[in-house]
Amino acid sequence: MIGWTMLSDTPILRLEGLSLDYGARRILSDLQLTVGAGEVVAVVGPSGAGKSALLRALLGLSPADARVHGTLQFEGRDYAAAEDKDFRRLRGRRIGYVPQDAQASLPAHRRVGGLLKEVLVTHRTECSRADHDQLAEALLQSVGLDASYLSRYPHALSGGQGQRVLVALALAGAPKLILADEPTSALDPVAAAALLTLLAQPARAAGRGVLLISHDLVATARVADRIAVLAGGRLIEVGPTAQLLQHPAHPTVQALIAAHPPLTGERPARWPVAPRAGPAEREAKACAFAHACPQVTARCRSEVPPLRPVEGRLVACHHVESSA
Repeated sequence: MIGWTMLSDTPILRLEGLSLDYGARRILSDLQLTVGAGEVVAVVGPSGAGKSALLRALLGLSPADARVHGTLQFEGRDYAAAEDKDFRRLRGRRIGYVPQDAQASLPAHRRVGGLLKEVLVTHRTECSRADHDQLAEALLQSVGLDASYLSRYPHALSGGQGQRVLVALALAGAPKLILADEPTSALDPVAAAALLTLLAQPARAAGRGVLLISHDLVATARVADRIAVLAGGRLIEVGPTAQLLQHPAHPTVQALIAAHPPLTGERPARWPVAPRAGPAEREAKACAFAHACPQVTARCRSEVPPLRPVEGRLVACHHVESSA
């Protein structure tokens, strides 16, 4: 991959030309993305962009009729055509997962300590039972909760506490990659910022990669090293966070950032709205935003713009000059 400086020579996760079909329907098209050791990457996009489909593909949990094309590489091995048993070896132990809703994800009849120890027994087989007890307490401490939470049931946790428990569970297997699915969607801004910091700072220190899936550009921008904007099943811009936010290249990304007053400073009289991808967004026939872009040309209506290197990032737009 080109267009940025990796934090390690070999990325933990590498997607190259990744496409995903559900039966005869194209869901994701030609994704190019890497997550390096100690790097936090945010995949941001509106509802229907394909974020959840991407997450399921990375976990090996796509529907039975799903077909993956291209490269889906984890720690140097390609899992694009892998079977469920191959992904089962990854989930928990090599890839940790943080769902978006603690109350829906944590079994109501199980105590926090029992849930943590179950993961530890399954994935940390080199440790003794006494080690598991100590590790469970240490995991809670690492997410800002004390040992008293080991005996609590999910209903006794606040939203922020529940999400912290989910992070502890994701970390229990000592994974190399954390996949976080809208982890702040049910939290207030203060709790959201604290949770994302809990994910990002230890990951950088441990050389762990983090892929954040989110619709919240503001929250993820505070911790992400790079942002990848997904729209209509395609990545339309990928680059270092500060560069992408301050000088977005793709017209749709420009509109998306303009719609977030905390990033733009002044409050406009009327909020701008980023255009959504058109009905043929996943078809390889035209730019997904040709119907709404003020810069549209005949080429936009007849040719899908490829994701190309542009001044330190990747951009999919015919109007942006390539630096390759």
